[in-house]
Amino acid sequence: MHGTNEVSFHGYRPDEEVVEVPLLLTQRQVARLEAVAGERGLTAGQLLRHLLQDFLSMTAGPSPCRSGGTEKGGPVPNG
Repeated sequence: MHGTNEVSFHGYRPDEEVVEVPLLLTQRQVARLEAVAGERGLTAGQLLRHLLQDFLSMTAGPSPCRSGGTEKGGPVPNG
């Protein structure tokens, strides 16, 4: 996710600082992610950013870091 030239979408602006986030996935997950992204005319990275922004928009509220690792009264799911 370093230095992308993408146009603005889902709140991401090209002038914002970008941070690289390592992500461990199985080969099967990567293959499926790339296939689904390709079906939508996106790269895997673009699809992940869309999914993350959609999730964050749905869960607006206290940060999990500030609420002891829970959201909406339950534990934050792993993975």
